[in-house]
Amino acid sequence: MRSNNRIISETFAALLCLALASCGNGTTETTTHTETQPTTVAATAEEETTEETTAESESETNEAAETLSFELVAGEQDDYGKMITYNKGTEFEESFYAYYVPYGTYKITNIGDYMTQVNVYSDEIVVTDAGWEETADADSVKLIDVGASEEMTVPKGYHIEINEPCRISLEQISSEIVEKEIEPRETTAAVEEDEVFEETRQYIEDIVKDSYPNSKVTHSKGTKQFAVDIYPEGFSIADDPIKTEEDRATWENITSQYCDICLLIYQNVESKGIDDPEITLFVISCDDPPKIALSIYNGAVISNALE
Repeated sequence: MRSNNRIISETFAALLCLALASCGNGTTETTTHTETQPTTVAATAEEETTEETTAESESETNEAAETLSFELVAGEQDDYGKMITYNKGTEFEESFYAYYVPYGTYKITNIGDYMTQVNVYSDEIVVTDAGWEETADADSVKLIDVGASEEMTVPKGYHIEINEPCRISLEQISSEIVEKEIEPRETTAAVEEDEVFEETRQYIEDIVKDSYPNSKVTHSKGTKQFAVDIYPEGFSIADDPIKTEEDRATWENITSQYCDICLLIYQNVESKGIDDPEITLFVISCDDPPKIALSIYNGAVISNALE
C-alpha cells in the first residue's frame, strides 16, 4: 500500500506540473518525464516480487495442508476400516476390520505398548487346496518395535491388516499410486513350493490339534509366515482374571508355556527345510467377540492383554 500511495501522489504532482506547463512553463514537462517513469517501473517490480512471494507461500501452505496423517487402532473402524470375513459359514469363520487407506507410501510408527506386525495384503481372496480362504498376495509384512518406524507402500488393490492391540500412526510421504499385478504361480518350482508350505501348514495343525481341537493354522501365500490360532476351552478375559499375585504368577507360567510351544513349532518347521520361518501364535479367548490374549512371535511375546 505504501508504494501505491507514493505512485498516486507523484502522479498527482505530475498532472499538476502538466497543468502548469499548459500555462507556459515548458521546463516542468521535461522534468515530469524524467522522474515519473523510473519510479513507476520500480514500484511495479516490487509488486511482482510481492506477488511471487505470496504465491510461493500459498503453495507451501497448500502442500502442507495436503499431507495425509492419521492413526489406526486394531479392532476399531476409524475412517478407513471395513469389516471382512474369511471362511464364512464354517466353524473357523473370522471377521475383523481391514483398513482400506488411500494408496501411496507411508511412514508407519508403532505408537502402542507392544511390538506389532503390519501387513499389506491384496484385496483379492483365494481358496487354498485345503479349502481355506486367504489373501491372494502379501505385498509386505513388517514387525515394528515400540516407538520405531518403517516405510511401507500400499499398492492399488491392497489394504492394511493389523491385530489387536496394535496402534499405529501413518504419515503419507508419497501419494503416487503403485500398480502391481499378482503373478500367476504356474511354474513347477512354484507349485512344489506351494505343496511344501501346505504340507508344513498341515504338519503344524496336526501338532496343535492334539491339545487344541479348535485351533486353526494358516499360511500367508508368498511368504514363510504361519499363523497359529489357539482357542483354549472356557478361556475368557472379559472379567480380568488377574486379581491376586498368585493369579499373575499362574498367568506368567502359562505365557511361558505358550512361548515354548511357539518356539518348538519354529524349530520343527526349520528342521523340515524351511529356513527362518515366521511363526506367530495367537491365544484367543472365547468371549463375544473373541479377544487376542497373547501374541507370540517365534517364541517371544509381542503382546499380552493381561499385563
